[in-house]
Amino acid sequence: MAELRLAAVALAACSNAGAGPTIVVGPAGWSAIDAIATAAADAAKADGVTVEAAGAWGDVSRGCYAVALQLHGGGDTAKIVDGIGAAGIATREVVYAGDVVTLGVSRAPYDGRVSAEAGSDGHVDARACFWNEREPAACAAACAGWLR
Repeated sequence: MAELRLAAVALAACSNAGAGPTIVVGPAGWSAIDAIATAAADAAKADGVTVEAAGAWGDVSRGCYAVALQLHGGGDTAKIVDGIGAAGIATREVVYAGDVVTLGVSRAPYDGRVSAEAGSDGHVDARACFWNEREPAACAAACAGWLR
């Protein structure tokens, strides 16, 4: 769980961007995990960064977790990727498509995907989905539809 929070911190602290849809639900069938949402929101708070919404969910029996943050501040998608790497999380398969960045991330024992949209108005809509070695294929499949 610490790695999950660390990734959320990296996303939040180093990014700010594109207004996206309001955070309502996580991946289908996953349960809300308020403690992770609160920890991610608290960690994301920084000078010039406002947390507008945070949510976290999991399919704990499978070892799957997801975090979504909507932030307002300043930054761009390159800062998101740089922040994740600076937090000691390995990045791979980084793809920039306009204001959206998607990438793979890993830090033992977790692997996962991140997507974030940075808007010119200073909003960020970031989502991270992680899983441990328990059921990686099932977690990745559930995350694929939830991430952009």
